[in-house]
Amino acid sequence: MWVSKLALSNIKSFKESGEIELSKKVNVIIGENNSGKSTILNTLFSLQNGVGLPENEIRIGKSGGLTSITLADVHEGYLLKFPTNMIPADATCRVEFRLGSEINGHQNPEFVVNGNRYSFSKIENREPNNFIFLHLSKRKVVDYSPVVTSTAANEVQQNLKQLISKIDRISDQSVPESELFKKACKDIFGFPISAFPSPDGKRAGLTVSYMDRIPFEKMGDGTPNLLGFIVDLCVAKNRLFIIEEMENDIHPKALKGLLALIIEKSSDNQFIISTHSNIVMKFLGSKAETKSFYTSMKLEERLPTSNIKEIISPDERKMALKDLGYELDDFDIWKGWLFLEESSAERIIREYLIKWFSPNLTGIVRTISAGGAGNLKAKFEDFNRLFLYAHLTPIYKNYAWVIVDGDSNGKMIIDDFKKLYSPNGWDEDNFRYFKKDDFEEYYPERFQEKVGLALAIVDSQQKRKAKLELLEDVLNWMECNNDLAKEEWEKSGAEVIEILRFIEKKLS
Repeated sequence: MWVSKLALSNIKSFKESGEIELSKKVNVIIGENNSGKSTILNTLFSLQNGVGLPENEIRIGKSGGLTSITLADVHEGYLLKFPTNMIPADATCRVEFRLGSEINGHQNPEFVVNGNRYSFSKIENREPNNFIFLHLSKRKVVDYSPVVTSTAANEVQQNLKQLISKIDRISDQSVPESELFKKACKDIFGFPISAFPSPDGKRAGLTVSYMDRIPFEKMGDGTPNLLGFIVDLCVAKNRLFIIEEMENDIHPKALKGLLALIIEKSSDNQFIISTHSNIVMKFLGSKAETKSFYTSMKLEERLPTSNIKEIISPDERKMALKDLGYELDDFDIWKGWLFLEESSAERIIREYLIKWFSPNLTGIVRTISAGGAGNLKAKFEDFNRLFLYAHLTPIYKNYAWVIVDGDSNGKMIIDDFKKLYSPNGWDEDNFRYFKKDDFEEYYPERFQEKVGLALAIVDSQQKRKAKLELLEDVLNWMECNNDLAKEEWEKSGAEVIEILRFIEKKLS
């Protein structure tokens, strides 16, 4: 079962939302504060709490309101008091919550099947009969119950009081989902989480040694929220996740790990997520089956009035990212992109080699330094998601190149790039390594003695310092001896120049 459509009439700031058609997989809602995002989430949660919205949610000046939630594939046993096995496969099913004086006060919700109305009882707030997992941005409790029971582990609450029971259940290695939980904790936190004995029952956190543990309560405010979310994600199947501002209290690297888990679990779960994060929007929005929505609010007759609109066109998507603080100007004006391993190669190529040997690339190719081979994959993945989201189609495909040093690590990185991107239509020529192990080996002959001394340094920090000092010497010499430098680079950097001319020809 999943929510295919939603409509609000005279509910809070929504006068008439119109019919909002949702994706079966991931839905992302952005918008300023007080634009209506929370109203939509609360309306959806009314499915599980079974009481709809209180009468004070009726729009000012109106006597009644209505929320209509259309369900698809209604065959699971969530609707315990309704014979779901009797619902035709092609039936149109809705849950309606009406409230207000024009219908003689608050009315119990109704389940509408092909126009026939039945009474609707709330869905159980216990696993495995719950339908919704709700994760609000400020789900915190003062105390976590150390008493571990199966009853506590199965509770689905808006707070995290029973989190230790849930962690104890899933960290049991005999549970099939435990491996996914273990992997998710390592990907997101960097270490495993498990339950362990305490004087009053159990606690959960990081086991340091046989006798030493660090409870998650001492790890920062964001950790319990994330743990509760991860546990639910790992066990969920055919569920609806309603998530508010998941980016709160989490650093970008961990957030990306969590988003990757959401994408994995969206194969058989539905997600409706409100956010202010461009990372969330770009990461999830780049997936083909994700729908993105924008909520806005303006005053009509002095009343706040919200509107929700699906973000479809490339221009709408770029505008949404800009509203979230993403700077797209640099990316929009370039025809091609060249990703390089180190800043030394990027600077020399950008400031001199393009100007001297491939002038047609000036103003159309953006050079990007990854700041080390280890950062290349993440940098390119961010670029990939950004353009998939902003432009809907990969208009840049085969117009971005990744080039690294030719040492064994660089060769391994490029092989990984080819395996990852070639099946998706990327040419293998877009992923290359130089023949030489270090870009400094392409410096003119006059600098090679200093290059040898710098590259021979074992200590990584000292080596980096020596390479930076050498780079400044080379740049100063190039600036003061332009013609001679061009002549010597044409010999020493012939391979680099050949690659630039290949890119120039491809973009011409």
